[in-house]
Amino acid sequence: MVTNGHALTRMVVASCAMVATLSACGAMDDGRDTITAEEVAQEEAQKKSQRDAQQEKPQRDAQKQEKDEAPARSTATNAELDAYVAAAEKALRQMFGDSFKKIYSELNIVPVYPNGIEYDYTFRAAVDPELALPQLDTQAPTLRTQARTVVVPEMERLGFADPTVTYTYRNPDGSVVWTRTFS
Repeated sequence: MVTNGHALTRMVVASCAMVATLSACGAMDDGRDTITAEEVAQEEAQKKSQRDAQQEKPQRDAQKQEKDEAPARSTATNAELDAYVAAAEKALRQMFGDSFKKIYSELNIVPVYPNGIEYDYTFRAAVDPELALPQLDTQAPTLRTQARTVVVPEMERLGFADPTVTYTYRNPDGSVVWTRTFS
C-alpha cells in the first residue's frame, strides 16, 4: 500500500512539470516569436526538475548500490499498483485541479499490469500529428529523466520490480499522437 506521501507528492510534482512542459503543443502552429508566461513557467519547471534530480543524485547512487547488493524483490500485487495509481492521480488532481483543462480534456494515470503506469493525456483540440511529433520528441529526454529519477525509483522502493512509465498523448478521437515507455 502507498504510505509515503512525501515521495508520492514529489512524483506528482515532477509529472505535472512534464505536463506543463508539454502543454506547448496546444499552441504549436500559432507562429508566435514571443515567449508567453506559460512558456516561462515551463522552462522554470524544467530547470527546477533538473536541479532536483541533481540534488537527489547522491541519494540515488546510494540506493542503487543498496539495490545492487540486495536480493531481487518480487513485484508488488495488482491491488498495490491500483492503490499507487489511485493515490498518484488523486494527488495530481488536488494539486492542479482544472489548470490543464485549457489544453487537455482528460489527464489520467492508469495501471499497466503488473509493474507499470501510464500517463494518458487527451488534447482538448485535435493536433496535427506531423506538427506535434517533433515537439513531443524534443520533450522525450525530459520525460525519460523524470521517469528514471522520480517515478521508477519510487515504484522500486514500493516493491515493483522493473517498473515502466509510459506517456501517451491522444487526439480527442482517441487516436494516439505520440507514446513512449521508459524504465
